[in-house]
Amino acid sequence: MFVDREKLEELMGKYYTAIYDLVRRKIARREDIEDIAFETFERIYLYDIDNEWAYLKKVANSLIADFYKKPKPSKPMACDPEELLRILIDRSSLPTQKKRQELQDYLRELAQKLPEPERTIIELLYFIDKPLRHKEIPGELDVSYPKYKQLYDSALTKLKKEIERYLN
Repeated sequence: MFVDREKLEELMGKYYTAIYDLVRRKIARREDIEDIAFETFERIYLYDIDNEWAYLKKVANSLIADFYKKPKPSKPMACDPEELLRILIDRSSLPTQKKRQELQDYLRELAQKLPEPERTIIELLYFIDKPLRHKEIPGELDVSYPKYKQLYDSALTKLKKEIERYLN
């Protein structure tokens, strides 16, 4: 039995944020998180379920497991200045290609001004020919993964603040 369109929209309004947060705790890239969250709701569209939340969680966790079972490309996906721009700037306000190139150049300048080891993290992820993966960088810096994550988040916050100031 199919769930009607209104019911689906009601379910998304009620549970989308919770499903998104559930997936976000286990998946890093925003595009992958959104894909899994939407696919979760696509699957419930096919059934009339009594306990919606339990079913949605089960589907989301199943999709997350499937995501990790998929073979990954040999080159990390999120490792170029363009991807860094997508992380820092809201998708709806991405500028034209010419402006993006200008922003990428500005990002390189900003990255050079970051304190160590934040500068090194951003350079290793986005600005070298063979970027490293997130899991490889703590070993390069001789820090724990939680410390690395803290430094990475701090660098992104600083870059985002400067990019927003630059765009306004």
